Amino acid sequence: MFIAVATDDQLDFVPHTINLYNEWFAAQQPVELHVYDKGGHGFGMVKKNTSSDNWTVDFENWLKAMKLL
Repeated sequence: MFIAVATDDQLDFVPHTINLYNEWFAAQQPVELHVYDKGGHGFGMVKKNTSSDNWTVDFENWLKAMKLL
């Protein structure tokens, strides 16, 4: 599982995503978590001039590492 979230997400998803990561890790499933400092909710839909703008590159790298691309 690839998980990406922004710390400043208005819906406060960070605690949930950390729990989700821990559950997948405990189940010995492949999981990668990216917590970006800025990006807000829905950062994947529009460029916001933050490090979260590059989430697709991180995702692509993970897909390649998992041999899914």
